[in-house]
Amino acid sequence: MNEPQRSKRALPPDGDRSSGARKRKVERSEVGVAGSGRLGRSSGFRYAALGMELAAYTLVFAGVGFAVDKARGNQKYYATAFGTLIGFAYGMFRFVSEVQRGTGGKP
Repeated sequence: MNEPQRSKRALPPDGDRSSGARKRKVERSEVGVAGSGRLGRSSGFRYAALGMELAAYTLVFAGVGFAVDKARGNQKYYATAFGTLIGFAYGMFRFVSEVQRGTGGKP
């Protein structure tokens, strides 16, 4: 005689409880898209990746310079310093050109 009480919320006809969650997710994503600018949130990740690329170019060119110095038996690491400068300059060139492309050429 004591029946368990049923929930007062009505379930969809197919018994799918997740439709409300899907609806909320869509609403949230639409708000995020409408509220973001042209570059959006992902541009920060793109610029962070460019910073990592700058560091990678610098380290790779420094490593090549170091290898040249070791192969030639140099006491002073001129090739390492030169390679580091070249790698940093090339990395900065790529960084600045990508940032200008992303902002429409404005400095």
